[in-house]
This record gives sequence, C-alpha cells and structure tokens, in this order.
Amino acid sequence: GALLRFVTLATCSMATPGVRAWKPYEGSFMECPFTRFLPKAAESCLESWWAIRWQLLWPLHRRLCCSRWTIGEALFLPFLLALGAFSAMQWKDTKGSGGPAQIAAALTYLTAMRNSLFTLFLGLPFERALFYHKVLGTIALVLGCYHSYIALAFGSEGEDEGDRRLAAAAEIPISQWNWADISSNDNNVSGLILVIAMALVCLSAFYLLRRHFFEVFYRFHIVFALACAVFSALHGAGLMTVGALAWLVDLALFYATAFRGYHGAHSANATAVRLPAGVVRISFPRGTLKYCGGQYCFLCVKDLGAQWHPFSFSSSPHDEVVTLHIRVLGSWTQSLHDLVKNLEDAAGGERPVRLRIFLDGPYGAPAIDLSSNRYKAFVMISGGIGITPMQSIWGDLLHQYSRGRVLKKMLFIWSVADKVLLKSVGEDVTKRLSTRERRHMHMMALPYSNRLFTHSTKLPHSFQPAIDPMAVAASAIRDVPQGGPPPVVVGNDEASLSASPGQLDASAEFYLTRVRDQSEFAEAGIDPNAQQHVIFGKRPDFDTKLKEVAAWAASAGEKRVAVLVCGPTPMVDAVRRACAKASTTFVTLDLHSEVFEF
Repeated sequence: GALLRFVTLATCSMATPGVRAWKPYEGSFMECPFTRFLPKAAESCLESWWAIRWQLLWPLHRRLCCSRWTIGEALFLPFLLALGAFSAMQWKDTKGSGGPAQIAAALTYLTAMRNSLFTLFLGLPFERALFYHKVLGTIALVLGCYHSYIALAFGSEGEDEGDRRLAAAAEIPISQWNWADISSNDNNVSGLILVIAMALVCLSAFYLLRRHFFEVFYRFHIVFALACAVFSALHGAGLMTVGALAWLVDLALFYATAFRGYHGAHSANATAVRLPAGVVRISFPRGTLKYCGGQYCFLCVKDLGAQWHPFSFSSSPHDEVVTLHIRVLGSWTQSLHDLVKNLEDAAGGERPVRLRIFLDGPYGAPAIDLSSNRYKAFVMISGGIGITPMQSIWGDLLHQYSRGRVLKKMLFIWSVADKVLLKSVGEDVTKRLSTRERRHMHMMALPYSNRLFTHSTKLPHSFQPAIDPMAVAASAIRDVPQGGPPPVVVGNDEASLSASPGQLDASAEFYLTRVRDQSEFAEAGIDPNAQQHVIFGKRPDFDTKLKEVAAWAASAGEKRVAVLVCGPTPMVDAVRRACAKASTTFVTLDLHSEVFEF
C-alpha cells in the first residue's frame, strides 16, 4: 500500500559530534518517581541496577505461547492457589483462617502504591500492578468472608471463658447465630465492619462506575480503603495494617510533592488549546522534568477540582515543550474540553489559553527491555488516541539514533476511524519546522514528493491532533550541530529498498478505516489523491505486516523485534496473536501492550 517512508542515510553506530552519546539504560530509573529525590551521583548506580535487574528477570518477561501472560505473571497463579489451599486447611481455625486474608489484603495495599518496591526490584510499574491490585483485592474479600464465617460459626478460640459463648465443637448454622452475643464481642464487630468496608471498596471499583463516574469511584474508593485501614488495626490484623500504613505513607508523599512541583516541569506556564476530533492539547516548558518515551503522568486541573487522571506524554524526552493530547472519552475529559472552550471564548478566539494544572510522575515502563541495545528493530502500532505514547517512543528512538544508538528498522502503524466532521484542519507540518530542521530534511524526486508539504496533504480531521512521524523526525534532530545529524529522506518503498545495510529504514503507515461518502470528503479534510501516505477505508493486516518484519529480521540477522501496541483491547489482542504467528525459530517478536481503558 501507499505509505510515507523516512530513510535515514547515515552510519547508525556513529554518534553526532558535540552531542552526548547514547548509552544503554540511561534514565531508565525514572519509572520509580521517588528516585528524583536521590542525588545525581546515584543515577549511574541506579542505571547499573536496572541493567542487572533486566538480565536477572529477562526469562520471566517471556510470553507463554500466544497468551497475554508472561512466565513471571503465570507464576502468580501458583501463589494464589497456594494461598487458597492454605486457607482451606484452616477450616474451624478462627485465627489461622485470618492469615491468608491478611496477606492478600496487605498485597492489595502494596500494589496500589505509586512508589512501589515491586517496581524497584521486579520492574512491575504502577499501571500493570493495578491488575494484581484488583485480583488481590477480590481474593482478600473472599478470604475475609471465609474467615468471618469460621469466626461466627465455630467461635473465637483463645478468648476468655466469659467471651466464648459461641465456641462449639460443631458448626453452628447461620439460622441459630445469636446476634446479641456476636455484637457483644468487639473483635466480631470490628471484623464484620472490616469485611463490609472491603466489600464496599470492591463495589466502588466496578468497571462502569470507574469508566463513567471516575470522581465518584476515586473518592469512595479512597474513603473505604481508609476505613479498612482503621478497622484492620482495631481488629488486630497486623499484616494488613502494615500494608495499609505503607500505602498511607505513599499517599501522603504523593499529595505533599505533586502540588509543590518537585517534578521540575514549568507546569505553572501551561497552556491549552482545542483541536479537531474532540482533543485538547496541553503544553508547558519541560524545565528539569525527566521522563522516558512512552511514560505518562497524573494530571490535575485546578478549575476541575482535586481529581487526578493518567495521560501519556505525546512529546519526546528531548523536546523543550512537553505536550499532552487528551481526547474526550468520559465526563472529566468532556469537562476539560468545555473549560478550555470557555477560556478560549473569553480570550476572543481559538488560541492557546493559560490553564492551571498540577502534575505527578512520570510513571510507566515497557514490559520489554527497550533501554538496552537488545533490539535494533521496532514496530509501533496504535489505534486512535493511543498514538500518544507511541509517538513519544518514536521520537525518543530517533533522537537516540542521532546520538549513536544502533537501529536498523522502525515501522509506525496508526489506525483510526473517521467519526466527526470538523471545519478546521491542523497546521501544516512544515510550518512547525525551524530553519535548521529544514536544512536536514531532503526530499527525493519521487512521483508524489513535490506534494508532500502542500496544504492539501494535511491529514484528515480524524487524524488530529497534529501528530505524525514527519514532525517527530524533525524534532528528534533539532539542536544537532550542522554536519552531524543523519539527513532524513522522504520517499516510498523504492527509496527504502535502496538503503544500504548500515542505514535506518523508518516508515509510517496511516490507516483511515471509516471513509465517508465522497461528497463529504472536502468537509472532512480527505483528499485521497494528495494524501498518498494515508490508506483509506482499510484496516491494517497485522498478520501480514508482522510476518514481513520477521522475514526482514531473519535476512538482517536480527533475532528479536520489539513490537509495541497501544489501543482498544480488540486491537491489542489481534496484535498479540499476530506476534505469535510471525515468530519463528530464528526470530521472536516481543510484545509490549497498553490499553487506554482504565
């Protein structure tokens, strides 16, 4: 199919003069937010630890066949089975049956921490720890109910004789429970309230409530979790109390640091502007903020209350301006869009307006070892607004390439449906390029190259915000001295085939999956004749694309290819299956996946 392709004509192992050379695992420790408080001298030690950790844990990150589970994640199942089996062995034992419930509850709190030891020692970032948080929370509730039943049906052994009126050699049926006696025992009362609070925590996290009423979910979830912490202490559940205290300390650090700007970004100078397709772009100077491509932060907009929502950085770490592209997907994002619209109206037009925000982060880490020199071939796949972390990684890799990282192939696939009609089109790509950037951009005399930078080649409205590998490629070589950077050539498939083995072949394919009636093309910003790098009315064939990449890797002597995908769950599942089909004895496609459904 038609595509837009960038071929970088330079020896990829040569670092640009005057620019700090790339080194493996640089900045990888930033997936642990608390490391920003450590002295700069500790950075090299942390990077060394990250390298050692990946070497030790690499086998655990391998996926089982074509499943979504890694070997390390699969080991979580025997742990749960052992916990359940031990709990079953405590039948009639009131004290013993409480132990497994405490372990599960303590781990539930620990996996909810932003600054987590699981991240530091196991490489389990916050967003993936939330899956275990949900599973462990459910198991803690089930085991807590099991423990409560045993305590009420068989009595509380170990109490004074006067408080053991419920103790019995045989099980007491529920119909015969004496609630007056039960309520006279403080341990029973605190235990029952604790179980009820745990049930309310789980109910408040119901998917539809989280998705459509995030503020309600978050506030009730925190309140009920605090209630669990209090009554676990009153009940004498020591392990659970320790986990709750660790979570409370992490929560206090979060609120103490997020509002004081310790991240280093100049978020006080943030601006926002509405873009087509219901997107809001927030921008602010990077300052001393450090983050890695693909990471995200928690955002709080002061005028919308004390709500924190996670959003990926769409800018790359080397960019002087940090950007977040936020699409309307729920009530809070709709409120943000309306707020920016009101501010624009008050300012007298659609232009960037000041927005008071707070940040916390960065967070996130890929499930594969992107920070090392293990991979020289990358495939980035995104659907809709899922392009934001993929664009950030794309730009980061190109910038690392200009600093000496060895890269051979990069493929960027973006699939999106055309859902809205809009009058405005984003700025032309070349208007965002400085004179120096243009000096390093060279176009080959190909059939459609003379039209690539014209007004008519802007992406259709559905592809807004103005995110595309062209602009990112230019941004990646900004600030590189004259004569040093690898020139970027814009061409097509034939251009890439002419690249020598030591050159980087970086290409992008955009799929517009839902095409309108031709009478609506003009209003939707669609021009198939000029937009030859956009594939209309078709979905990407992941099986074919990834098999082609695997064949290239085999011919180039590369044994591993990194595949990163962010989008709806069906897309992620399709890419996962395609990776399994394309992997061979000689080439393995390692997958990192993200979904933007919280």
